[in-house]
Amino acid sequence: MTGILEAFYTQTYMTIELLINSCVFFSLLSKRRWFWPRLILGAAGCLLLRFVMPRLGSFTLLLTVLSVVAFVYLCCAVSIQDAVYCVVCAYATQHLYFSAREVMMYLQGLPLQDTPPRLALSYLLLYAAILAAVYFFCARKLADGKHYNIDTKHSVVSLVLVLTVVVVLSLASQRFNVEEGIKLYVLCRCYAMFCCVFLLNSEVSAVKRTRLAKELNIQQMLLAQQEEQYKLTKENVELINRKCHDLKKQMSVLWGALPPDQREKELAQIENSIQIYDSTFRTGNEVLDIVLTRKSLDCEAHNIVMTCVADGKHLNFMEAADLFAVFGNALDNAIEAVMDLPEAEKRVIAVSVWERSGLVLMQFENYCAKPPVMRGDLPVTTKKDKDYHGFGMKSIRYAVQKYGGQMTVHVENSMFVLRISLPAAET
Repeated sequence: MTGILEAFYTQTYMTIELLINSCVFFSLLSKRRWFWPRLILGAAGCLLLRFVMPRLGSFTLLLTVLSVVAFVYLCCAVSIQDAVYCVVCAYATQHLYFSAREVMMYLQGLPLQDTPPRLALSYLLLYAAILAAVYFFCARKLADGKHYNIDTKHSVVSLVLVLTVVVVLSLASQRFNVEEGIKLYVLCRCYAMFCCVFLLNSEVSAVKRTRLAKELNIQQMLLAQQEEQYKLTKENVELINRKCHDLKKQMSVLWGALPPDQREKELAQIENSIQIYDSTFRTGNEVLDIVLTRKSLDCEAHNIVMTCVADGKHLNFMEAADLFAVFGNALDNAIEAVMDLPEAEKRVIAVSVWERSGLVLMQFENYCAKPPVMRGDLPVTTKKDKDYHGFGMKSIRYAVQKYGGQMTVHVENSMFVLRISLPAAET
């Protein structure tokens, strides 16, 4: 029985390492239904296939990698490209561990290329340390919304690059695995470790660049939409105010035409019905007046009280699109946060703008039922479709940074508070 287990381990140890490494990399990915049965059956299938598979050189390595790709795809609700990418990173990690183990064996004075590796405590600790480092510095940074979002080209290029580097380095180092060339062999193993670390770090950098490019494209799209919304809002508010002005003139004429017993009641109802459309914001900044007027209509529709103490002339240095982005997104978030609250006294939004010590200060406050989940310095969106939501706060931060300002978000006494400070324009 012991001999069978030893033979099984000898034949499948590399597949075991690949499976473990793959689990580290897909730990943050979206899982399929019946995940644990899939995991157990998939792993058993990969090990059995490797055990009965004849030795076919490099073709055996390729079949092993493909079987683990199928294992990842079976367990995780991801695309085949993401599954390939996961196994590519897992294989780079496996070769990193193999090279590090060889170097450790050399330092211990043991014969190299011990196949299979002994299950010594020192090797297990080394393996655990490498997996922990890879997870912390690489794996957890690659997943984006429980997916890798890697296109086919990137996935295939990564696979070919990693397999080429690993196979070439392995063949090159094996030529030096003789007594007179042992130092060259160890040097090749050290170089292989460097290449694997470099490849994993490059993947993290590539993913970061892809995400930044995606966010930039969405930010530009949102900015264009906000410019169009501002133009439309400005036209609508101006039209509404003109109509309200005309209605007030007509009311003055009707005031003397109605019977005294109906006059006050009827005209009061008409005046109340149009009062909400009459812009009452006079902040000294036309763009801010338009934004506040537009959002006050939304507040009125949801029975939300919006209070505003704003000296808008301090914001005249900001471009219309940026000002619309800051106040529009901030007020949209506040309205969404309080609109469904059952307590009427909590459906309140407070907006303040003032200048102090060379800084223009803006503050938005609304009741917060529970503290938001933060990622970095920004709250995480509660929308299910995170690919196209959660950019409101980023749009605000982008506009604030454009003018050299700072933004903070926190909760005080169940109140969500957004504070913005910008350097005041020189006069």
